[in-house]
Amino acid sequence: MKSLSSLLVALLLAATAATAQTNYTWTGATGTDWGTATNWSPASVPGAGDRVIIGSTANAPVLDTDRTVLRIKQTAGTIDLDGHTLTVTGTAHLTNATVTDGMFLQTGTRADSSIFTTVNFDCKVDMESSKFVMYYSTFADSTRLSSKGNKVSYGAGNDYEGVTHLLCKDTSSFQFSYGVADTFFTSLTITNTSKMGFILSKYTNNNYYGGDVRIEQLSTGSVSFHANNQCSYFAGDLILRADQGGVAFVGTGAVTLAPGSTIKIDSAGFTGGLVLYHLVQQAADTIVLDNLGATTQLDIGTGSVLKGHFHTTGAYLVRLANSRFEGTVNVTASMTVCTRNRFMENVVLTRNGGVTVSNGGNRFYKDVSIVHAIGSSASIYGLYYPDTVMGDLSLTTNGTGYIAWAWAQNSLLYGDVTANAVNAGISFGVTTNGKVTLCGTGDQNWTATTAINNGISHRDLRIDKPSGNMVLNGTADIYNNLQLVKGYIRPQGSGSVLRVRDNATVTGTSDSSHVQGPVSKVGNDAFTF
Repeated sequence: MKSLSSLLVALLLAATAATAQTNYTWTGATGTDWGTATNWSPASVPGAGDRVIIGSTANAPVLDTDRTVLRIKQTAGTIDLDGHTLTVTGTAHLTNATVTDGMFLQTGTRADSSIFTTVNFDCKVDMESSKFVMYYSTFADSTRLSSKGNKVSYGAGNDYEGVTHLLCKDTSSFQFSYGVADTFFTSLTITNTSKMGFILSKYTNNNYYGGDVRIEQLSTGSVSFHANNQCSYFAGDLILRADQGGVAFVGTGAVTLAPGSTIKIDSAGFTGGLVLYHLVQQAADTIVLDNLGATTQLDIGTGSVLKGHFHTTGAYLVRLANSRFEGTVNVTASMTVCTRNRFMENVVLTRNGGVTVSNGGNRFYKDVSIVHAIGSSASIYGLYYPDTVMGDLSLTTNGTGYIAWAWAQNSLLYGDVTANAVNAGISFGVTTNGKVTLCGTGDQNWTATTAINNGISHRDLRIDKPSGNMVLNGTADIYNNLQLVKGYIRPQGSGSVLRVRDNATVTGTSDSSHVQGPVSKVGNDAFTF
């Protein structure tokens, strides 16, 4: 029994010795060599379980080989790694310090705190820690920072001059530009596997991203830029991937893309949510967001200015709001909602799925084509605000869901109108105040073709043209009121006729505005031809 007790005591003493931590202070008393015992107090070379303290001395430490310590505190001076790796497995606190020429590595289960203030890392940096607090520091070479655990990390006023990779794991979060702008001079990769995630450009303006920014959103968390009215400038491309969760550029500050920069979807795809507010292009570069996931919601709005062509496919929902599109727009999605935009070039909106309810208030300066490719649900336009089309309007229903243009508002049309009801109806105006006004100069061709009975209907139609006429090709059915102010309706060709439905009325007929051609009246209410 006595032998067993002695053995246990010996093992306990050995374990205690193995885990004991000694604090070593650099003195540089006999030179610069890290591996010389007389340069430390107490006089021994620190080991993997020890804490080192380094300040300003006449002889700055130079690493003699790869070294590992448990903790490091540097309050001034320089550590010259001399091409070697200094590994820290616990806390790293550096202030007013410089680390040069090698690799500064922080890793391990006890790496729970990384605090840097006014530090010049003129070396490669690879750190994983439970909490980062970084202010006014420079990372001159390649840098990898990975947060873990469940704490919030902060950065502000730092310069990242080398290729940088930022990671979030577990339930941690990482916040940058927390009061003072962080600057990324070259390429940046952001990878989020945390249930929380990243906030960049949080509390300050003039955030600069000098290279391509690649975002990999791989969890239910998110990667977001801006919290309030901050601004960010992207000199390279934005390359986006989301397996779930979301990527958001929000707040009221501008997200500016430099000339030659664009937004791309990574080859791995994008199935999360994507919000782009205050997106401003400085040049007419094309943005293509193709092959979005079937559950993706894409929002572009709140003062965005897209100067180039915009093309997107695959999303479940695309919302375009309060923005200016100076290039062509081509959207294919299950639903597309447009609210108070300015479209300066041709627009094609193709619906391939669910219900579309568009609020309206849009001004289309060129041609608009709306196509129902597939799906049985309806598409409604002009719900709350009137839409204006300066160019030609084309509506086609290949699917079995109908299109309702000018649902509850007065839509002003200045160009030709083509309504092609293949498998479902097309309605112009549906509820009270739902109306279409033809008001363009010169003749406006109104072409209605349908493969189904009563396929194209008009609740209220107003003719108020400064010059020219409505040239009708096909049948136009009026279900409530035809208001004639100025300009004629001229049916053209065999089978073209204006048909006034039961209980519908015609008002304002005069020498300067009437129908010059066939009129058909349905029902038995009084009517004057």
